[in-house]
Amino acid sequence: VFMKNSRFKVFVEAGPRLSWWLGGKGSIVSDETEENASVLGQAVDYDVLFLNEEMDEINTGDYNDKLIVTKPNRLQYALDFGVGWLFDITPSQRVIVDAKFSWAHSNMAFNEGVAFSNINEYKEDMEYRSHMLMISVAYMFGYNPALTTKGKSTSNVGGKKAKKYKR
Repeated sequence: VFMKNSRFKVFVEAGPRLSWWLGGKGSIVSDETEENASVLGQAVDYDVLFLNEEMDEINTGDYNDKLIVTKPNRLQYALDFGVGWLFDITPSQRVIVDAKFSWAHSNMAFNEGVAFSNINEYKEDMEYRSHMLMISVAYMFGYNPALTTKGKSTSNVGGKKAKKYKR
C-alpha cells in the first residue's frame, strides 16, 4: 500500500489465481450440429457431465444434451496483475476500486476423454486461453480504522529483555 497516511491509498497486486471447475453449460451452432437441432441454424444446448469411466465404456446414447468429460482437468490456473485505489470518505466509510488483468491458459480436459451425448460428428477442443480485464468497486461502511490495532501493544516495555546487573 502506498501513501498509507493519506485518505487516498494505492495498492498493487500480482500472483497466481487457482480455481476449481464445478461444471457448466453451453450452446453449439455449427454445420456438424445441424442434424441435432430442432430448427436449422438453432443452437444445440448442453450441460457438462463428469463421469469416472473410460470413454469407450460409456454409451453416449444413454444421456441427452450432455458434454461428457471423463478426464477433466478441474484445477484451473491464471496469473493476475492489478492495481487498486482506496478512498477514505469518512472515518467509517471507504470506497475501493480495483482493476485487474488476468492471463490464463489451460486444458479443461484431455480431448480423448470428451464426447457429446447426441452429436457424433463434432469434437470439442478443450484447450483454452483467456485474457480478462476485471474492474470491481466496493463500498465499505461501518469500517473503523482504529480497530485495526486493537489488541496490539504499542509499548516497547514488554518487548525488551531485562538487563541483568552484577553486584
